Amino acid sequence: MKKIIHVSGQFQLQKEKKLSLFFCRFEENQNGVSINEVIDSLIDEEVETKEELNNKLSLLGYGVGASARNIKYQLHEVMEYDVDDAFPQITPESFVGGMLPRGIEHIEYDVNMSVLDGRAIDIK
Repeated sequence: MKKIIHVSGQFQLQKEKKLSLFFCRFEENQNGVSINEVIDSLIDEEVETKEELNNKLSLLGYGVGASARNIKYQLHEVMEYDVDDAFPQITPESFVGGMLPRGIEHIEYDVNMSVLDGRAIDIK
């Protein structure tokens, strides 16, 4: 099974300080947890308000009442990767003078995480 991430721009992996990337593999499963259940847990833990969570989810296309928020998933794997100089990335520093070539406005790319060394995070 490939572990592919999509990087949505040349600035996404730019690091001002230590940066880690967490790769999570989920599978649809009726014994899992839905987005709405996670929201309830976060509200109970007072992590954020219901309004804040709903606003953020709406921006991602998961508005209140969206059927996708009721689909249950089970977490199977979490891996942590250091985003350092050895991590494959395209940043402004990848180009002469730190500037994209003339006429290039935006870069998106995929990274195969299975070729990288990461740390397994215990999810039990």
